[in-house]
Amino acid sequence: MSTSSPDPDKPNCPYLPDLEVDISTHTAPLPFGGGMYPLGSYPWRKEKWLYSVTQTTHVITHPPLETPPSVQENTVRLVVTKSLAIGNARGAQVLLCSIIPYGEGEKTFEAVAKIYDPLYYPPFSEIGSYPLDVVGDADEDYSKEAAAYKCLERAGQTGLFAPAFFGSWTFSFPTSYKQEIHQRKIRLILIEYIPGICMRDLFVQNGLNQINATHLSEEYRLEVLAILLDGVAKQCHAGVDQRDLSPRNVIITPPPKPKETRPQRVVLIDYNISTVYELTEYGKRPSQLAKLPPNPMELFWTASLSDLAGWVPPGLCYDRRLQQEWLRSEFGGEKKVLYEPLEKELKLHETPPEELAVMQYLGS
Repeated sequence: MSTSSPDPDKPNCPYLPDLEVDISTHTAPLPFGGGMYPLGSYPWRKEKWLYSVTQTTHVITHPPLETPPSVQENTVRLVVTKSLAIGNARGAQVLLCSIIPYGEGEKTFEAVAKIYDPLYYPPFSEIGSYPLDVVGDADEDYSKEAAAYKCLERAGQTGLFAPAFFGSWTFSFPTSYKQEIHQRKIRLILIEYIPGICMRDLFVQNGLNQINATHLSEEYRLEVLAILLDGVAKQCHAGVDQRDLSPRNVIITPPPKPKETRPQRVVLIDYNISTVYELTEYGKRPSQLAKLPPNPMELFWTASLSDLAGWVPPGLCYDRRLQQEWLRSEFGGEKKVLYEPLEKELKLHETPPEELAVMQYLGS
């Protein structure tokens, strides 16, 4: 098992309340690496070299990718008011901030900053413990997330199911290395702060080995699920696949009250592994060219909902036919006019006896 080299130059994560920096608009690189994206122009470092250097040496000697200047250059003051998710090896740092414009008459506003600082990305993989190119990982996350938000913004889909997007930015940050101060360039995006609660944080211990949200009414949970699947279909129509539909990436606002049956807003966050199809080698998907979004029935007829287990009733997670019957009742009646007509008749799954026994066990 590999271990990281001693790294005496690496400072602790600085993204704490009261930190202030000037940030300037920045054009993110085109998305690259993983999935259907091309490898791009990033010069990935060899494993042998990564073993030989500290993370600080790697980051100081290899700045992030450069891109042409922004068409509309702007600089604002960012003041951290709360650390939402930070750490020395967390990956992207997430902060609640006040954004103070320098322009006359412009108002201060609140935003979440997602900072892609490679010095605080994990230097080794969780599985296999091989060294990671943290600069490439940070640039890849930044490029994919910025591309997804830009695409959704063009489609008019930010500010509701996805957070409002306030652009991609950069700043310089002083870092001591070998008794010299280096100004590191660091990328970030600004998005809307959602004053709600993460779906995962609504899970509680409801029984032996049962961590779930069943203390909330099934009606409420299914209403949230329907909003989620509708939002995914609309993002598909815009050409974006978030690719990580899980409780940790769903914000519900406001937090539910007892006996509540419908949330005001459900928001899907975290687009760092997303795909914007028109930027891949395959181009736009047929669903993008259609007049209306695809029907969620079509998208989820055979797809498992197990990633949402604990929120979705067990039957819908493990019984395909029951899931299909719910999809048909939710999206096959009056709502079907909101979507493209089904390309073909969707047949209900016939559950064999041995599969039924497994489902009964999982649902018990």
